Amino acid sequence: MLLDVGCGVGGVGDVNVDVFREGFNRQIGDQVCGELVNPHNIRNFVVADACHLPFRDGVFDVVVSSHVIEHVYFPVLMFSELCRVASLEVVIRCPHRRGSGAKRPFHVNYFDESWFSETAKLFGYSSVERVTVFDWCISDRLPFPRYLRGSLVWRVLKHVERLVLDPKRGFPSELESRIDVVRNRF
Repeated sequence: MLLDVGCGVGGVGDVNVDVFREGFNRQIGDQVCGELVNPHNIRNFVVADACHLPFRDGVFDVVVSSHVIEHVYFPVLMFSELCRVASLEVVIRCPHRRGSGAKRPFHVNYFDESWFSETAKLFGYSSVERVTVFDWCISDRLPFPRYLRGSLVWRVLKHVERLVLDPKRGFPSELESRIDVVRNRF
């Protein structure tokens, strides 16, 4: 079974958890227009805090959380809760601390690969971290007016930038950590 923690408007899990119950989520830092959350449109929706999940230990095979941990005041507590309810693997995605999407109004934490690696070791788990998205040095970093970002010039600049530059020369933008939490079975 799959648990999606912080599912927003479209949960992908067999069970989907979010702290936001219903109505218009005004988090304009990440969603330009916000989101209208309707729990009746989300399969197996449970209202819960990511730091205090109402499930037994190891009840889900895989637990995923995408772009939630950067909003939580106690990320180590959330990390331990996700690992507690998983029996095989936890997948956490978040903005990289050096990426252009890290500094948002509702983000209270900024992560890199070492944070996840060290936290997993602290709890006795192994983990693998990888950067899944890179920012490009020109189009993602320079302050261009918003109205230019959809123009033909802007699209050509992004295309040329990706053809010419090696992805490893970009700035890390999004991070994924896979934590192996396989429980001992006797």
